[in-house]
Amino acid sequence: MYALPCTCGQILSVSPGQAGDQTTCPNCQTIVKIPQLRELRLLPKTDSTTTTPPVAEHAFPLRMLFAVMGFIALVFGAFGTFALVSALMIPIEYDTDKFVEYNEAVMLSTSTEDLVTRWEQLVRRPLGDRQPFPYQVQANTKASWNWWMTFGYSIAGVALLIAIGIAILERRRTPPSVAA
Repeated sequence: MYALPCTCGQILSVSPGQAGDQTTCPNCQTIVKIPQLRELRLLPKTDSTTTTPPVAEHAFPLRMLFAVMGFIALVFGAFGTFALVSALMIPIEYDTDKFVEYNEAVMLSTSTEDLVTRWEQLVRRPLGDRQPFPYQVQANTKASWNWWMTFGYSIAGVALLIAIGIAILERRRTPPSVAA
């Protein structure tokens, strides 16, 4: 810590991390510009135990909560991006209208005996064994990935807003002469 004199005669204790910043004098409330590190090192050193105001008690829990919220935002943002890429990788070539048109064309070109045989096979199959068409499976999978993407980005956004709120709160609560 270095002793920085104010114009009113008050000695301010500043750290090397505050070099180039500014602080407010607790005595006269004027803004004092802290010199760059090169010039700051020329000032006399102070006893940091007597001149430094105590760090606020809330600083560590708030900073820890800020770090946790930042980590949550990062993880869920990455997950949302993974879900987005996964959804974009699923091609959907057909929708119901195109599928019906295609099957009509196939049925018109198929013989009557083959159509009757296919119908009998379908009727014999139990309802529980019937599967959705491949384009429906693709559409359902894509919709699922889109839902997970929305979920991931929503959680990341909320966590980011909380982290920004914590940073603003921490900045307002920290006395100017202690802020780094």
